[in-house]
Amino acid sequence: MKKYLKQLPIIITVLAIVFALYYYIGCPIRFLTGMPCPGCGMRHALMYLLMGNVDSALSWHPLIFIMPIILLIIIFYRRFSSGSIIFLAIICVILFVGVYIYRVLDPNDLIIKDDFSQTIWHRWFNL
Repeated sequence: MKKYLKQLPIIITVLAIVFALYYYIGCPIRFLTGMPCPGCGMRHALMYLLMGNVDSALSWHPLIFIMPIILLIIIFYRRFSSGSIIFLAIICVILFVGVYIYRVLDPNDLIIKDDFSQTIWHRWFNL
């Protein structure tokens, strides 16, 4: 128990950084590069899924149903062999990259679009 109490300040600091990144600058990859990341739209998809609006959730990110599976694997990771966790991680990466490439190439996808005017570099050079 004492081991976990020693890690509590680190956990709180990491959660505060994640909160700041998530709510103040949004996606750090988009903030730095202007390009969306493979997970862009996942937050909105999760909100719509929690409200029961499956169609909107899938339109924001089609892999929203993988997130609960990933969460369960993270919680119960000790019950899985290391080989099966690596296999599942590779499958998730392939799925996310495949969906990302499809969404970038789809001209009708309005969620995945570049916006270089919102990057930190654009703001910094235009001061």
